[in-house]
Amino acid sequence: MKDRPLRWGQLRSKLTRLAAIVLLATLLVLVSLLDSKLTEALKIESVVLETDGQGYVWPNSSVIVTFNKRLPEEWLKERLHVSPPVAFDVSVEHVGRWLRKTRLTITPTKAEGFAPDSAYSFRLGRPDLGFRFSTITTPRVVTMAPSGSAVKTTAPLVLVFDRAMNERATTRITSTPEVALDFAWHDDRTLVVEHPRLRNATVYEFVLPAGMEDARGRLLQHEIHLSFKTVDPPTVAEFAPVGWQFGLLNAVKVTFSADVDRTTVEAGFSVEPPTEGSFEWPDAKTLVWRPDSLQPGQSYRIQVGGWSRDGDPIVAADWRFRTLAPSTWIAPGGGGKLTLTFDDDPPSLAQAEALLDILARYRARVILFPTGKWAAAHPEFVARAKAEGHLICNHTYGHARLTTLSEEAMRFQILNGAGADECDLLRPPYMASNDFVEAVAASLGYQLYLWNVDSRDWEGISARQITDTVLGDARPGAVVLFHLHGAHTLKALPAIIEAAQGAGFVVSY
Repeated sequence: MKDRPLRWGQLRSKLTRLAAIVLLATLLVLVSLLDSKLTEALKIESVVLETDGQGYVWPNSSVIVTFNKRLPEEWLKERLHVSPPVAFDVSVEHVGRWLRKTRLTITPTKAEGFAPDSAYSFRLGRPDLGFRFSTITTPRVVTMAPSGSAVKTTAPLVLVFDRAMNERATTRITSTPEVALDFAWHDDRTLVVEHPRLRNATVYEFVLPAGMEDARGRLLQHEIHLSFKTVDPPTVAEFAPVGWQFGLLNAVKVTFSADVDRTTVEAGFSVEPPTEGSFEWPDAKTLVWRPDSLQPGQSYRIQVGGWSRDGDPIVAADWRFRTLAPSTWIAPGGGGKLTLTFDDDPPSLAQAEALLDILARYRARVILFPTGKWAAAHPEFVARAKAEGHLICNHTYGHARLTTLSEEAMRFQILNGAGADECDLLRPPYMASNDFVEAVAASLGYQLYLWNVDSRDWEGISARQITDTVLGDARPGAVVLFHLHGAHTLKALPAIIEAAQGAGFVVSY
């Protein structure tokens, strides 16, 4: 009997909790029924937005929504969802006949309103009770130039916008390092910014601040940065000659790192001591200066500067060279001729062409005695040699020893030699001649042409030995024997010609 009060208290507590649960469930059912009743046949009759005429909502616009039913204010506010979230005020009015409609006005609380370039979604409980809108798009720069690390110092800035801009709007582009800017609209979307020539090898940053308007008054939201590095200054990449033993008629060659302005480079080219010469331009980066006459054993200083084609100053170059010292063992030429002759066939066409290149450099003229067989096989060489003023003369058809031949065989060798009908000089191979050879040659209209200075290049001696041999025996009117196949002949030839011309000889026939 003593346990009965305790059991009753427990039972009463359980009944109380059960009653609370039933009451809560009943309330939820009632709320659900009320909510269902309120949203039954509920729909949005209109949405009023302030747009820019292209369907985009202004950021500071209010949104006015009209529902077809009368709705409680608190009920509305509780169920209104906005995505993405934004702070806003809500006002509710009952309008229409007998105030049976509800007008909901949504106003952003911040001064800037809705974010531009954004899409917003409003929903009232059910997914179908909602709407979406997008705020105005703001100006963007879609193309910026120049860029990179080798920008020309005169290249203008070009900004291309995604829409027509207000060309009267103040442009406040700044630069670091600071530089004067001049603005011009190429069209309503393209802004071209001119400037004086920038410094070479310098990083520049340009900033277009936010706030620039498009043609409809919309503002650029974020500042625009453009940076690049200008091209390195043009330089003299290569130059020659440098050092000692420079030939008297060799050319000075300068190669630049960029295309240059020829007028300013020629004006910036100087030679000390002053020397006359002429300029040649193989291409836009290469200058060749050919001196009219340099003095033997003289030190010269070359300076070159100017501007590139893009208007950049060239880093000036300065170097020295010294010409060959005058020979102490060559006789004075006194204006007399020193005739150089070349016998036999070269080992290659390239070596034959190289000989003509050297002779052209020094404006020397020589007599060539190739075999008739080789000359017939290389008409292009013969044509070039003749065009450059050299004589092609007879050395027989096949380098035959004429003193061992019959008259018929001798006549064949001479008649088929090089230079037929153009040169009446015959040089017998091996210097092999006698009265009979001279008589047959004379009957064919030829005279023998020998030499009085033997270079001995056919022995394979060094270029220095060839040079010493020829210059030691050089006299006005001398005829020098060389060979087209000589191993060191081409190496010795420039020093021989330079020394001879420096001593007053005319190198010609």
